[in-house]
Amino acid sequence: MRLIDLYYRAFRAFRKHTEQNAESKKDRKAIVHSNRKEDLLSSVKYICNIDEAWVKRIEEGLVYVEKAIRKERQFIRTEGEVVLIEKVKRTSKASIEHLARHSNLITKVPKDPDATLVPGKLFVVERLSDYAVYENRFLYLLLCYLRDFIHVRIEIIRDRLTTYHSEMRINKEISMSNRSIKFNLDYGDLVKSDAYLLEAYRDNPLVARIENIHSLTLSLLSTPLMREVSKAPLIRPPIVKTNVLRMDQDFKAAVELYEYIVAYEGDGYAFEEIKSEHQPLPDDMSDELADLIDMTAFLAYMYGNNVKRNLREIYEAEEERLQEEESKKAAEEIKRLRKRVVEMGEDPAEYILALEKRNSTLEKEHTEFFFEKRKNRELKMQIAHLEKDKDYLQEIINNLRNEINDKNEAIKALNEKYISDMDLAEERHLQKIALLKEEHSQEKAVLEESRRNRISEIQAAHSEELVGLRAAFDREKEELSAQFEAKVAELNSEIEKRATENRQLRSEIEETIARYGEEIRELENKLETYEKEKRAADARYHALKYQQGLFTEEDDFTFREKFKELELERKAFKKFFREQWKKTKSRIRERVREENLSKAEADLESGDES
Repeated sequence: MRLIDLYYRAFRAFRKHTEQNAESKKDRKAIVHSNRKEDLLSSVKYICNIDEAWVKRIEEGLVYVEKAIRKERQFIRTEGEVVLIEKVKRTSKASIEHLARHSNLITKVPKDPDATLVPGKLFVVERLSDYAVYENRFLYLLLCYLRDFIHVRIEIIRDRLTTYHSEMRINKEISMSNRSIKFNLDYGDLVKSDAYLLEAYRDNPLVARIENIHSLTLSLLSTPLMREVSKAPLIRPPIVKTNVLRMDQDFKAAVELYEYIVAYEGDGYAFEEIKSEHQPLPDDMSDELADLIDMTAFLAYMYGNNVKRNLREIYEAEEERLQEEESKKAAEEIKRLRKRVVEMGEDPAEYILALEKRNSTLEKEHTEFFFEKRKNRELKMQIAHLEKDKDYLQEIINNLRNEINDKNEAIKALNEKYISDMDLAEERHLQKIALLKEEHSQEKAVLEESRRNRISEIQAAHSEELVGLRAAFDREKEELSAQFEAKVAELNSEIEKRATENRQLRSEIEETIARYGEEIRELENKLETYEKEKRAADARYHALKYQQGLFTEEDDFTFREKFKELELERKAFKKFFREQWKKTKSRIRERVREENLSKAEADLESGDES
């Protein structure tokens, strides 16, 4: 019997004594009409509107997931080791190939060339089935996602739909002729997993479907294949779509279900609150609450006035009086029956026999009632044992759930450890890459330094050559200038001495001056040519440096003077290119001419011979 049923039976028994009592009616009426408008009872329940789309989508997808699990994809892992020949049970092609490559395993060669060659050790291959393929690990990941996806929602829905919450406020001030009662009640009740609401929750068809797909997901996770795959590291998104995941219909549908679950953003359900209020309270409830208020006042009076013993004595005296009345009624009934026997002239023996038959019938009924009571007691004991067994099984279930939770925590810890190990390995890999980059940078810096030194040496050699040319030009110019000045001085002296000489001598002097001027211009042109060649060489140097990616911040030609110099270098290089191209074309023409001549001579010789 449930506790609520027990309380209802006790309350009905209590009301049986008070409901029709006139004085009790009077008190209840006074209590009911006192501040009745302020009495309030409010209760809250919920209705859940579940989106059927995601439930249907998971139901359809789980069909393909179950088919994919039944395929039990695997690959054969080959493991081999070299063992003593005595331990070898079977050989394979790989054993022969390994022996052919490792002749050192043949430790003894038989004297008879026709005898069988037996090696000391042999390579043995063992083929093992490995179910931890990527596709099976993907199915395990999908089922874990589904389990958590459904579990979170079903827990919230169950908690909300099976929760009953009520509040009641009563404020009574009852005034009677010789009594005044003040009663205040501020009552709140929150019941989780209410029995009646739980029945309504289970009757919901969509809830039953969600419970079914959750149970199916758990059963798929407990299959031997998934238990084997769970030992492998959990794969991390994004999912790599292998050929099997793209081409196989069952795995393809599983991938679509995974993408649907991952992309699902809503809750998939919505709650509607149903709040009911009673103010004032209904008549029958007010009358029953008035009985409870009277009972509360009685208990307070009994203990507060210390009259419990007196009331018990009165109760016992009343019970004795009632028993005496019952005994008197029984004696009067026997007298009445005896008088009836005498008046009717019946045989007392027959009357006693009838009474004994009646007593035996009553005793038989009493015996049957006794056996029924004992049977009822045994059934109650069986129920108690079953309840204990139920509690024991519930405890086992709770222990198993705790163990499952511990295992899940351990799996979660192992997954976290795997992720941390992967992160550590990735960090080490990045450090190694950084170290290699640093070494490469150092090698690159050494090469750039050597290249820079080589370019500096070339520039220094070119600068020394240019300085030598300029020095030679300056010396030659100074010598010519000195000669010219000496000649001019000599001529001037001759002019001074021979002031009277004719114009022919003057013309000779002017021609000499002109000749020396031509020589000076030739030297200046030669200097200009050297400068152009230098600019062309600088242009080639800068182009080579830019081509090799060796430009630095120092090689900046955006300044005005440097850009002008760069333009001069470009012009010099263009001129140098045109001149070289002319020479190249001439050389090409000469080479073609020579080839044509040699070919013609060869043709003539062949004609003469014929």
